[in-house]
Amino acid sequence: MYNYEETISTLRYANRAKNIQNNARINEDPKDALLKKFQKEIEDLKRRLAEAEADGESGGSGGEEDRAVVRGEEGTVPQSGSGNASHPSRSRSLELQEKLAYLQKRIIVGGENLLEKAEAQELLLEESQRELEARKQIEEALREALRIKQAERLDIEERYSDLREEAAGKSRKLKKVWSLLQQAKAEMTDMRRDHEREMESYFDSVRQLSQELKLNMLIIDTFIPEQYQQVIENNATWNEDIGEWQLKCVAYTANNLTKLEPPLGEPEEPLYNGEDIFYSYKAKIRK
Repeated sequence: MYNYEETISTLRYANRAKNIQNNARINEDPKDALLKKFQKEIEDLKRRLAEAEADGESGGSGGEEDRAVVRGEEGTVPQSGSGNASHPSRSRSLELQEKLAYLQKRIIVGGENLLEKAEAQELLLEESQRELEARKQIEEALREALRIKQAERLDIEERYSDLREEAAGKSRKLKKVWSLLQQAKAEMTDMRRDHEREMESYFDSVRQLSQELKLNMLIIDTFIPEQYQQVIENNATWNEDIGEWQLKCVAYTANNLTKLEPPLGEPEEPLYNGEDIFYSYKAKIRK
């Protein structure tokens, strides 16, 4: 039974602690109120008992008044013997002591002081209240931290999604640029090969033209006297229409010259005939 009452009392305190608001007010059950009333009466009796012992013989009427108060407050308080009537002060002290002992017996159950237990439970309640407030603060802090973490996680997921999309876009661009680079390299290789072939063809043409030029110069030096080479060079013009070099006054040279009859009596002098020379020169030039 004792453990049951203690458990019920503890549960009541815990329930009140759970329902405590900012302006908390502890609701006392009847047993707690009675214990506090007994405690107040015990303190009042101790004070009155000390006054009675200090007053001595004086205050007999006061003793009767105190006895009346004691009888009025608690009808079951044991009464002192009649022999004390001649000594009001002593009777008053005895009655106060008896009532004090009676009240102390009522608040001590099973060797345990209910007042001390109530104070201990009140301290436990206050400690439980403080612990509950601390836990509420911790819980609120954890909720706030969780909210921040969730917001950070969402932000990270959004940034990761953006970065992933950006990386995918850059990968596509990189592949396209790489393809263009490989294509440009292939075109560059083809152009280099074409250029090398063209340069080789140009070199062949230059070598061939050099050989032909040397051959033509050899022919000119062999068949055209040196004093006529400058004359021919000065009178040669390029004809764009036919794409050939032409000599001025060509009608008066070579095969176009009319053979003159020598005067009578004078020996006939052979005229210089450069037909073969000019023919060969012209044929070589055309080639």
